[in-house]
Amino acid sequence: MALINCPECNNQVSNTASSCPNCGAPIGSESQSAGAALVTTQETSKKLKLHIILSAIFFWIGITGSIVVAKTQSTEYPVQTTFFYWLLIIGVTWYLYTKFKIWWHHK
Repeated sequence: MALINCPECNNQVSNTASSCPNCGAPIGSESQSAGAALVTTQETSKKLKLHIILSAIFFWIGITGSIVVAKTQSTEYPVQTTFFYWLLIIGVTWYLYTKFKIWWHHK
């Protein structure tokens, strides 16, 4: 472990530090300090990504079914209308819950 000068504030910083404790400037290899963009990766599990996809499918089936049933203007199928509205509500609720869960557990 060696001490190097921070490129921003000239403070002594360990070469293993990710950023300067004094000014917060990124410390790293020459490629990072030469102006290369730093990349932040959001770590979201595949399980939660699958939940987002499934909730979107529920939502779009609910929307599409509701529109189709409404355009037919048929009162013969109240069960179908209720089913599609429930799919829509479940899809939106599930999506919002999953997004909240991702936000809550974000590192």
